[in-house]
Formats: sequence, structure tokens, C-alpha cells
Amino acid sequence: MSIFNLPEIFRTHIMGEKDEPEIRTLDGPWKQNELIGDCAMVDRTLEHPDDVIVDEYGKPWVSAGDRIYRIGGSWFSPVRSTVHKVGGRAGAMCRHPDGSLIVAIAGNGIEIIAPDGSRNALVNSDTGPMKCITAIAIGRDGNVYLTDGSTKFGPEQWVEDLMRSGETGRLLKLYWATGAVKTLRDKLAWPFGVCEIDDSSVMVSESWKHRLLAVDVSGSERTGPKVVLGNLPGYPSRIQPIEGGGYWLALFALRNPLIEFVLREKEFLKEMLETVPPRYWVAPAMATSDDYREALQLGAIKQVGMKKPFSPPYSYGLVAKLDRHFQPVKSMHSRADGKRHGITGIASPNKHSLFILSAGNGKLVHADEEVLSK
Repeated sequence: MSIFNLPEIFRTHIMGEKDEPEIRTLDGPWKQNELIGDCAMVDRTLEHPDDVIVDEYGKPWVSAGDRIYRIGGSWFSPVRSTVHKVGGRAGAMCRHPDGSLIVAIAGNGIEIIAPDGSRNALVNSDTGPMKCITAIAIGRDGNVYLTDGSTKFGPEQWVEDLMRSGETGRLLKLYWATGAVKTLRDKLAWPFGVCEIDDSSVMVSESWKHRLLAVDVSGSERTGPKVVLGNLPGYPSRIQPIEGGGYWLALFALRNPLIEFVLREKEFLKEMLETVPPRYWVAPAMATSDDYREALQLGAIKQVGMKKPFSPPYSYGLVAKLDRHFQPVKSMHSRADGKRHGITGIASPNKHSLFILSAGNGKLVHADEEVLSK
């Protein structure tokens, strides 16, 4: 198949499909802007960051590598102090009401660090090892909800899970008093975020199906998951409640017509996976490398060597604000030519403040009341 035939194929194969909705466009509450670019820099030299939370003083803690850092000072000279060193690559984090810190360890479950410094590792659930914990949230009863992105791949292999149409993710519940971990829902397509809605349900972001899913956790077998917000323009990751109502939702990359096309063309996809190095796959990315060997979509991304801000990119920065009913009301962007892509972590000390973690570019930025009010 010649690449010069792709535009015609797009018209007949993608636009002509009736059984799949078109990608939600970036208009209305999704309209592009540069608000993430307007945020104040907190730290621009993080290596392999994954998640951010805030402590009781409103200071950000970031998981990066095998460390948990507390960050302060000015952006040009950040003061980064190590709070904890963990037994592997740290990912999702959450503070328990009793003061414990819960940290996901890539490929090896979670580590619970008590206020007195003692540690406890949990690596198995009732349905097998926890290899890919992507998000952690505390329930009102003190128990803990976990999302396990995949039972086959680790967190760093998310692109391969997408390319292979992975649906082995799980929603888990950790019973705090006993340490037992129970599977509440399986066969999820890379669940990457979770938060409690009420005593009987939680919200899960399902990345590869581009949607938010309300899951009944009351034990009723008659109630299946409900799609609350579907056909998102990107791949959703973590979700955080906002003081006073509403939610912040991070999306770590945008959907792209070329990628959607490749995912449907199974023979081409198989050949690409077998013959092309992973860094050059037609796939979303946390950040683009600017390598000349990247697929450029017939000039749709670059023109005269410059990235177009409105191009259909492989990497992007996007945070959406949702109302109490999980419907979008506004969004914040770092466009195709921006340098704050791959948003995986968000933390809101209060309704007038938001920390945004760019895992793709290794940066932590802060949106104050002025930025959030735009």
C-alpha cells in the first residue's frame, strides 16, 4: 500500500464508517488555547516523572524514578528534597487519611509507607499479580480503589498494549483493614484513572476506549458499567475532584486520524509491529522526539521545518474541567508545537490552584487563579 493513497483511503474508510463515531472535535469546551503554556513553571528538570499529589501544606510531591520528591523554591532554582526512596520505578500516588503514603511500583504492585516509616508491599490481587497499577483513590470508607492498566504489560509498555488492542485492565479494591485486594471489574482497555462518585459507584477513565465509565461497586450483579462521557478527543488518564464540586481530567495524548486508521488495518499494523522500531511506530507518544524519521503525515505536522500548532500531533498536553455530572466545561492545552505534553498527573490543593505534571517533557507547572479563570 503506497502512502500516497492514504488520503483517499481516509475518505472512504474512516469518514465513510457509520458504525464508529467520528473523533470528538476540539471545539466548544475543548477549543484549543495555550493555557498550560501560561502556567508558572515549578520544575523543568524532572526525569521520568509520573504522578503528583500535594501535602497538607499545599506543596507538590512528585514520583520520578525510584524517588518521591517534595518540590519548593523558585522555578529557576527548584528545591527538590527526597521524601522517600521506593523499591522500583514509582508511579501513581495517594495519601490515606491515616497519614500513610500509597505508591504504585512498576511491575510490582504497591508500597504502603506508614507515618512511622514502616513499609508494607502488596503485589497480588485475588485474580493475579498487580503488574501495572496506574491510579489510586481513597474511598469514603477508608478502603482504596486501584486501576491495573494491564495484566500483560508494565506501565512503560503502554504503547504496545494499545497497538495490540489490550483489554486486560482491572478495577481493584484494597480493603485497608485486612490488606485483601479484590477485583471489581476486569476486561478494561487500559484504565488510567479512578475516583469515587458516591458510596456505590466509582468513575474509571478507560484510555483505549476514550471514555469515562461509571462502575457499580455495591456488589449488584445486575448493574453493568455505564458510559458517562464517551468519544473523548484524547486518551484520558487520571481524574481528580475539585473542591466545591467538579473534576479535573488529564488526557495524555490526542487521538489522531492516522493512528485510528492504522489500528483498524490489522495486516499493516502487524507488519509495523514486527519490522519497525517502536520509537517510529505510528502511535501516540508522551512527547515527540523531532526525529526526521517520524511519520509526518504528508506535511500535516511540519511545514518548512516548523511544527504547526493546529496539526494532528502524536503528542499533546490537555487537561479538561468537568462539572458535577462529568460533562466538560472548559479545557487547558499545550498544542502540537508546545513543550508541556503527556499530562499524566494533576493535583488540586483548592479550587483556585492546580499542579499539572508533564510526563513527556519532565516538567511540573502550576495554574493559579488567574490562569484558571481564563
